[in-house]
Amino acid sequence: MGTRTVERTSAGSSDDAGIFGLEPHFGCCTANLHQGWPKFVSHLWLRDADGLRVVAYAPSAIATEVDDDAVSIVVDTEYPFDETVRIRVATSRTTPFALRLRVPSWAQGAELTVGGVRVAIGSPGADAGLPVVDGYVTLERDWSATGDVVLVLPMRARVVRRERQAAAVRLGPLTMVYSPGERWVEHDGAPGIGEWEVHARGSWNWALAEVRDAAGWRVTRGAVPAAPWSLEDRRRAPVVLHAPGARATEWRMAGAQADTAPFSPVLDHGPDDDLRLVPYGSARLRVTEFPVIGNWRDIDDPDEPTER
Repeated sequence: MGTRTVERTSAGSSDDAGIFGLEPHFGCCTANLHQGWPKFVSHLWLRDADGLRVVAYAPSAIATEVDDDAVSIVVDTEYPFDETVRIRVATSRTTPFALRLRVPSWAQGAELTVGGVRVAIGSPGADAGLPVVDGYVTLERDWSATGDVVLVLPMRARVVRRERQAAAVRLGPLTMVYSPGERWVEHDGAPGIGEWEVHARGSWNWALAEVRDAAGWRVTRGAVPAAPWSLEDRRRAPVVLHAPGARATEWRMAGAQADTAPFSPVLDHGPDDDLRLVPYGSARLRVTEFPVIGNWRDIDDPDEPTER
């Protein structure tokens, strides 16, 4: 937890490294954190020699040129919390040019329509449908009178094996975690800018069950708030993954922090429960790697996708 009440024996940093605040360590990290968003936005799209390429999906609008012809693009989406990306291209240019759309490797069964007409997407190297080459599918046409481009990227839960046979959970491009809730306590006597200890409101020592069936775990979605990574209510995150699990009763605290997770499979556990997993960025206190109830045997262990 984010406290400094005891010595941190299991971390390679000082006892107060878990404190939330600008001090006593690297205030520049917090002060410069905002730079990530404008840099992200400015690199969503790139210009190719024969057209344009989308690197990452986010609500956005661009005004650019292709061979000196004006082109405007509007991306309407709630990705990464939702599966659908709608792209509107506006231009008076009638000469065809390429539009390359990223299809992440986890998006098995991706669907694409252009102007309401389905466009088949083939597997890499397949003969049927537009091929996915280096993670991109290429649409080349006259965009002056073309309707919306709609890309659906199916997001199914998948489990990645980690150290000590633990499991990490992905949903599309998101890493999903368990949040035990947060109780913020101002640290007394903190010099300069305030420091905060953050304590868990509820139980955190959970293990996952039925990881072989992760693709079928239930997903619920809600409205994306103005601050999409806030988590005022764990039940109202923009996307929640419902995973089966139970308390790993042998996994306990070591002083003021969680002890190293037990090796999987865990045999001593509580009754089955519904774990509500939320996006990693939504929680300051979180469980990211879980012990597993049962056995990893017969579970596929694919390489971690590199395309987001």
